[in-house]
Amino acid sequence: MRSLTKEYRDILEIALGFNGVCWWLIDLKDDPGSYYCNSHMCDAFSLDPVLAVHSVRDTCPIAGDYLKNVERESSADAERVFSDYRRLLKKEISEYSNEFPYLDPASGMTRHFLSRAKALKFDDDGEIELLFGIVEDISDFVEQKNLLEADRVRFKRLSEVDQLTKLYNRRRFDTLYHQECTRAIQDKARLGVLFLDIDCFKQYNDTYGHSAGDQCLAQLSDALRHTLVEPTDTAFRYGGEEFVIISADSSIEALDLLCKRVCEAVRALRIPHESSLVAPYVTVSIGAAVGYINASDCLPPTHLDKADEHLYLAKKSGSNCARTIDLDIVKPRDRLKLVS
Repeated sequence: MRSLTKEYRDILEIALGFNGVCWWLIDLKDDPGSYYCNSHMCDAFSLDPVLAVHSVRDTCPIAGDYLKNVERESSADAERVFSDYRRLLKKEISEYSNEFPYLDPASGMTRHFLSRAKALKFDDDGEIELLFGIVEDISDFVEQKNLLEADRVRFKRLSEVDQLTKLYNRRRFDTLYHQECTRAIQDKARLGVLFLDIDCFKQYNDTYGHSAGDQCLAQLSDALRHTLVEPTDTAFRYGGEEFVIISADSSIEALDLLCKRVCEAVRALRIPHESSLVAPYVTVSIGAAVGYINASDCLPPTHLDKADEHLYLAKKSGSNCARTIDLDIVKPRDRLKLVS
């Protein structure tokens, strides 16, 4: 080891003698294939602490065979880390800072590190003489960040899901409806909306109690989930006994079929309803609308309002049926779909 390298190594040993901070030093002029490091670096990467220097090719987690332990966890991170190291050597960048996962061969556990490096000294010709880097174990920080992200996702889902029915709630509907309207404009696709309501639900609660009413809502919601087989169909609990279904890239024929399937799925539950004025079991009425959305239209479009209007018409027609409307017909004519 030449005196210059020893001088800087001793300085680093004193200046960076913090617990858990790893550092390494490469003398590119004297021995570019080896690096010096502190005991923390040896502990972190299972290096032989007896050796004064270590092989870049064999044991460097940034540029040697040990990089494979990064690649096992993330090939993209391994490629980025090595690429930045090479760019630093070529003086294309003045320093780098990378986070990377590392599969610890000793424990078999994945640990996360933050690596930073830069040139420590240049020669008279402007070439790098000493290359220096710091590696910090940030596994605890990454774990906490992941836990916080998981909590954020969980709380976001809780805020968007109705806890009784497990369907998306009104808040999620407002967001997704706007997104689907925008997508329908961009894709020049027809958007369908179903508005459905449980027939005589007040009488159901009065007869069987609100606990039974909650159970009825849960059963109906489960039937909706199993009925919506298309990935473009999404159900929401809009409020009380009202539900909405968004049917993206739809048609009047598809909407008619979906209405029929929903009505039949609810009837198939055979939930007793002795106080119903419609049938001896729970039924639903549906209003539905489908059509294009022009880029000049204000959002949200009239689809939901038209579906709501036709739900009212279905109720006036005796309930336990669906009324659908094609909004793209010059003189729209709603269609009554009775479910007998």
